[in-house]
Amino acid sequence: MQELPTIRCRHIREKDLKKIMEWRMQPDITRYMNTDPRLTLASQKEWFASIRDIKPFFYWMITVGGQDVGLIQIVEYSKDECEWGYFVAVKSARSLALAVSLELSLYDFIFTHTRVKTIYAKTFSTNASVVRLHELCGCDTIEVLTDHVHKNGESFDVTVQAMPLDKWQKIKTTHQYQPVEFESERT
Repeated sequence: MQELPTIRCRHIREKDLKKIMEWRMQPDITRYMNTDPRLTLASQKEWFASIRDIKPFFYWMITVGGQDVGLIQIVEYSKDECEWGYFVAVKSARSLALAVSLELSLYDFIFTHTRVKTIYAKTFSTNASVVRLHELCGCDTIEVLTDHVHKNGESFDVTVQAMPLDKWQKIKTTHQYQPVEFESERT
């Protein structure tokens, strides 16, 4: 597998909000997301204030070689399960090696640092490369939610995939990837 510069995931900070806002409104990012928001810095600050004190805090800036390139997050977190998502906004940083490293490292981090038993990914079914990526990383497809997301006058199917803890424990040593360092405590 391609050797990448050091990959780290650090907790997002207020100074990151403008960059995250700009990334989140890029058409190539929003096309596979549930919404196409029109964000403002004020709305970003409100959002950040609403999540800032959540513990554990699962919103990280992805950095590659010291450069901020995207965002990875855990959403819908409970003690037993969670859902995750990410995007790499800097096109020159996008690669299969980075995607695999992020996904597998996230599984290892969550299963090591929480009591989560199952991690879910919900992906637009039209985003076939990411559905295949999750399969490559060992996820099982649980179901396809027909016409689950409605935006811009269109309906989209969503593929639900899962990585259970017991499966991760069996396969984690079978994958080759560059480990990603996740900041576990906020500074």
